[in-house]
Formats: sequence, structure tokens, C-alpha cells
Amino acid sequence: MLTASERDALVATILHLPAQLHALVDRLDLEQLNTAYISNEWTIAQNIHHLADTQMTLFIRIKLLLLEDYPTLKPFDQDTWVTTVDSVGPIETSLTILQGLQERAATLVNSLDLASFERTGWHPENGETTLEQVVRYYARHGELHLEQIGQVLAAAK
Repeated sequence: MLTASERDALVATILHLPAQLHALVDRLDLEQLNTAYISNEWTIAQNIHHLADTQMTLFIRIKLLLLEDYPTLKPFDQDTWVTTVDSVGPIETSLTILQGLQERAATLVNSLDLASFERTGWHPENGETTLEQVVRYYARHGELHLEQIGQVLAAAK
């Protein structure tokens, strides 16, 4: 069972993502954001647009788990999603989405009593899923993409 200190750490991780992203990408121009520096790897822009898409999806999953009885959590193909026209080009709208979304998610997660994290639903690819698992993944997902963007930036040098 999730502890209060673990919940607090997750909230802090969630809240810090937008600032960490800005620190990595604010100095980059559009060409740098959309250049594939690593073969078979997403561009920085695709990573950021993907983060906005996925964090939105995960936030909805949190709400479904919290407010519905044993909901089905729809999967999606992330590799297909990054191929749409809104996943290339300027990143400002996705950064704005992430800023607001992370604040809302942190507020919601921080408000939950610890028993709420045991609520469950069904994910067709992953099976039974708890609210705790989704919140932990929500927080970790941002960190994974910060690492990925860092690797792309290192390859660009």
C-alpha cells in the first residue's frame, strides 16, 4: 500500500516535469527539435508531443479509476500517435498542456486518501491495474522521457 511520503514524492515528481523540460529544450530551435539525431528514435519534438498525449491519457485513467467501478482503460499505439501532423513542429502548445495537466494531476493525487490508490480497473494489455500503478507510471513516464531527450541532446553534439 502506498504511504503518505511516497504519495508526496510522486506529487513532487509530477510537479517538476514542466520545469525540467523547459530547462532541456528552451534554447533549441525548431530544426533541432525536429531532427532525428538517433536512428529509429523519436525527435525531441515527438517526445514532448508524446508526453502531452500520454499524460492526458494517464490523467483520464486516474479519473476513471477514481470515479468508476472497475473501468476498462483503453490502450493506444504510441508509435502511431507520434506520426500525426500535430506531433512535429513547434512544442509550445504541448508544453502548455503539460504545465496545466501536471498541476491538475498533482492536485488530484495529493488530495487522495491512501485507500483510494487500491482502486482497480482492467487494462486489456496489462490486466488488472490499480490506481497506484497508474499514478506511479504517470510520474515515472515524465522521467523516462527526460532521459530520452537527454540522450538525443547528447547525440546532437
